[in-house]
Amino acid sequence: MKRMKLLLPALLVAIVFLSTHAYAQPKGTLMGGLVSIVSDGPFDVSRNPALLSLQTSQNAAGVFIRLRPYDKHEYCVEAPIEIDRGQPKVIYAGGMAAYSRKSGSSSWGFALGEVGNDLVSYSKTKMRTFNTMMSPIVIADYETEETLETNPMGFATYALRLSDADAVGFQVCAGYSYKKTSKIKDTYVDSLLVGKLAKNDRIIGSVKFSGGIGYLHSTADSQVGLLLKPGVAVIENEKYNYTFIDLADGAPGSMTSPPAPDDSRSAGKSVADRFMYAKGMSITVGGYQKLSPLFGLAFEAEFTPENSYTDRNLDIDGTAVYDDEVSGYRIVSSKDFLTAKNSVVLRGGVEISPYDGISFFVGGGYNYQDISIISENDEGKGQTQGKMEFFYTTFGVNYNTRRDINFAFIVFTGKIVSDYRVEKNSFSIRMKDTYTLLDAGIAVTTAF
Repeated sequence: MKRMKLLLPALLVAIVFLSTHAYAQPKGTLMGGLVSIVSDGPFDVSRNPALLSLQTSQNAAGVFIRLRPYDKHEYCVEAPIEIDRGQPKVIYAGGMAAYSRKSGSSSWGFALGEVGNDLVSYSKTKMRTFNTMMSPIVIADYETEETLETNPMGFATYALRLSDADAVGFQVCAGYSYKKTSKIKDTYVDSLLVGKLAKNDRIIGSVKFSGGIGYLHSTADSQVGLLLKPGVAVIENEKYNYTFIDLADGAPGSMTSPPAPDDSRSAGKSVADRFMYAKGMSITVGGYQKLSPLFGLAFEAEFTPENSYTDRNLDIDGTAVYDDEVSGYRIVSSKDFLTAKNSVVLRGGVEISPYDGISFFVGGGYNYQDISIISENDEGKGQTQGKMEFFYTTFGVNYNTRRDINFAFIVFTGKIVSDYRVEKNSFSIRMKDTYTLLDAGIAVTTAF
């Protein structure tokens, strides 16, 4: 299920930077998160690299910050066990810094920050599970989960103008992702505390590599852009550690004796570095037209063909009550075969410039994705089938101070509707989640 989360933030492109020069004004991101057309100034380093050819000043630089002041999950679970999952307490933050320079007919630049995932995120969730499948015995788990994740990404881009209207660009990028998930859990049998999972930590570290080739045809009032990305190559490692405290006296599952002195067991396991092609190649085509001095319109479509890859994951298996092992749990390694079906992303937006120095932007987008995961371990095979729909809108304002500094403000609203069914042996569970979010950010750029 952790791979599902990699698909969700693919459209959460953050705000970009500004300048008094026309090139550095933030338009593309404010107009629905465009990536192939409409310049975002120095932050074109992380978009269509050919857009960097539009730079008119010798130097441009910018920074931005983004926060998520509101988000909400609405869960619906269909399963033979009762699951009560609370609203998570979360912190999501993003940001980026970029610099670009023009040298004759070419331009180059660097950027460091978030792209596709939040730069830093933290969440804490509480969940209760009630299992009545062994009626009249009721097994209840009370679990708290905390997750900390960071995803910095670095870009280097070079653009070359072939003529007054045509340009190409080349981009390489690399990043590091760190994710730590910590869980604690108390297990009860008919209101008797029989076990405590005092520590349950999974740490995943990965290095990611990607790139892009872009083309841009531009006139004073129009643009046509093309962006080809080869996908994302990942080198990943994983560590898992847990500590279980057995409080049941006698045989596992005994409910007639008082709790015995703590019987604590700990274990750990790691998976060596593994390589995978986690996201397939994609092609994005877009067009922009300035219909009048006051109004502009843009639209683009991104297509990613079906991609499959294999991953290995660690998890714990067993129950604190009925497992034959003293510890009640054991670490198992599973092999996952993941398939992301053909995906199409649609984006678009408009710009309105009623006053000199102030522009307003409205945009939006839609993405649909099907995914399949087949998992294998010594307990048998399991399969997950899921789909995800993502709707979002963007609202932005660009303000020119006329002192070589520009400010941009953006509000991003989105709704992610996901529906997954997990089947393993004779067990089946269906999970539906509607996730509503609101991001707000501010960006500052300058040209010199």
